[in-house]
Amino acid sequence: RANESKDSCLVREGIIELFFLLNNLLSLNDLLDNRKQRILNTIRNSEELREGAIQQLENARARLR
Repeated sequence: RANESKDSCLVREGIIELFFLLNNLLSLNDLLDNRKQRILNTIRNSEELREGAIQQLENARARLR
């Protein structure tokens, strides 16, 4: 009986550790998703800025002709 109690206590502790590990992994996944989204937004903004700059250069070239 003492061994059963000890075993069930170890199983319970293992489940609690697994829960915290899973929770940490989910938090890390959220952080990575947020970082990925910020990077994608930065790339999108850079492309929009580049397109705007190209358009301004084309307009300036057209005015110079």
